This record gives sequence, structure tokens and C-alpha cells, in this order.
Amino acid sequence: MDTVPSPAGPSPPITPAPADNPPGPSGFDALFRDRVVPLLAAMESERVATLAARRRWWQAGVGIGVAVAAVIGLWMADVILGLVFGLFAGMAVASGGEGRLLRLRQRVKAGIMPAILAPHGAAYTPDLDHGPSLEAFQALWLVDSHPDDQSFQDMVTGIHAGCAYLLYEAHLVRIVRTRNGTRRRTLFRGLLIRLVFPRAFAGTTLVLRDGGVFNAARDAFTRLDRVGLGDTVFERQFEVLGSDQVEARYLVDPVFMERLMEVETRFAANDIRCAFQDGALHIAFSRQNAFEPDDLQRPLTDPANARRIHDEMVAILDLIDHLVGRFASRAR
Repeated sequence: MDTVPSPAGPSPPITPAPADNPPGPSGFDALFRDRVVPLLAAMESERVATLAARRRWWQAGVGIGVAVAAVIGLWMADVILGLVFGLFAGMAVASGGEGRLLRLRQRVKAGIMPAILAPHGAAYTPDLDHGPSLEAFQALWLVDSHPDDQSFQDMVTGIHAGCAYLLYEAHLVRIVRTRNGTRRRTLFRGLLIRLVFPRAFAGTTLVLRDGGVFNAARDAFTRLDRVGLGDTVFERQFEVLGSDQVEARYLVDPVFMERLMEVETRFAANDIRCAFQDGALHIAFSRQNAFEPDDLQRPLTDPANARRIHDEMVAILDLIDHLVGRFASRAR
């Protein structure tokens, strides 16, 4: 069986002890009360202070921006130029508050993630210096294979129902030359998920959004044929390519697609696509800052942020359970 590679990044994984009975959605309340609230309650005063400081930074930014706009506008006799300078000056000052808010988000995430993952026996690594198995995603045309710059963070690894899994956030960038210098263009920013099963697949099966990435993948994988699934609703949204028609239809059944779409829904993701090859299922979708708390205007002890992350993990584990069950029934 394949193993999940470990990163060599500067941040060691936070590895809780495995649990025999990971909580489902119904067990979230006890998980939140016993594991998450004690961690976040201690940071509630920091949240209030950070939001107050942020307001002061923005108020100072507005004041300085207006003053700069007035001085430049009168001195240069150019209102437009004054507004531009005022805008930049105001935003530069206000960014001080945004930076403090970002640091708080990261601290909250660092507290929530290990607590929620502990019952699943999963490990959390905040920072990565490379993307594990990134080449496999690129070879399958799930993400661009020629970025000029890349960064990775928030990796989760574990084993569930005999299936090794990893997921992490990747940001792939191309540097484009322009007349005025260079600019950065995002090629992909989202989550990469790899599920490794204790059995190999006979061929390669791709599930891609209709158009876009599919067109490039179709040209690259000339050995793959289009697979008809007999589900018109699904086929209006996706294209399925496979080297083994029988296996592709077996793997991409209606329940699998329901589970896959549930992952997309739970993560509020866009453009989900996946590929089965060599005993692994690779999934990619666009989603920025997947594990960041959404709303710090609410008290940290509000369960909404933690519940979202918990439900995202449950959706992935449900997908694993379905596939492992399918493989077990086929082996009998």
C-alpha cells in the first residue's frame, strides 16, 4: 500500500492520539464543548481588542488619506492625483489593523484544527515547504504543471477505514511579464486531497468539469475515452474519461458523485475535479483559506466556524467510507 509522504517543512505536525469512534455530525456538540471552547475562550478578549484596534487603524487611515488627498490636490492643483495618493496613504495605514486581524485568524485556526482533528486521529501541519504528491496532481492535469512560484499550508494527514489520506492548501502562481514589469497571476488556489486505498485500479479515470480543464486533459490523455454514465443531470456538468470503461462506471456511480458534490458543498468550493489512478483518488478544487475562521465579528465560542471545519472533514470521511465499502463488496 502506498504511504502518505510527510513534509519537511519547518512546522512539525500536531498529532493527536487516534480515536476508535470518530464523531459524526451528531457528536459535534460534545466535541465543541469539551475540546474547542476551552481553547477559544482564552482568546476571546484578544478578539475584542483586535477588532477595536482594527477600527482605530481604519479611522486613522481615513483621516490620513483625506489629509494627503487635500494637500496633494491643492499643492499640485490636481484633484485626481490627490485622491490617488490619499487612497494609497489611507490603505497603507489601515493595513496595520488588517495584519493584526490576520494574525488572530491564524491563532484561532491553530487552536481549532488540532482539537477538531483529534477524534479522527489525524495530524495537522500548519506550514509546508513543498506540496506532497503535487507531481501526481499535475500529471493528471488537475492543476497546472508549470507554475513560477508556489506555496503550501494547512496539511491534514490520517488513516480512515484502512485508507491513508492527506489534504492541504496550495497556491500556484505564474509570473507574467508586462510593459511595466511583472505581475503575478494565480493558476490555482485551493485544496488538494489524496486518498490512497489498499488496492490498485485497473486503469485511469478522470472526472472533470465540462469544458475548460477537460479540453486540455482530453488532448493530453489521448488514450482515455469518454465514458457515458447514463445520468443526464451529472453529464451536463461533468465529463468522465477512462482507460477502462467498466471500471470507470463502477467507480463513478451516483452515490460517489453525491459524496463528491457534498465535499464541494461543505468546502464552499468551485470547479471540483478528480482522478483515480494507481490505487489513489486525487481531488482538486478552488477554495481560498479553507480552514480560516469566516467571521470574527461573532464571539469565538460561537460554534459556526468549528462546525464548518468539522463538517468538511466528515464529508471527506464519508467519501472514503463509500469507496471502501464499494471495494469490499466487489471483492466478495
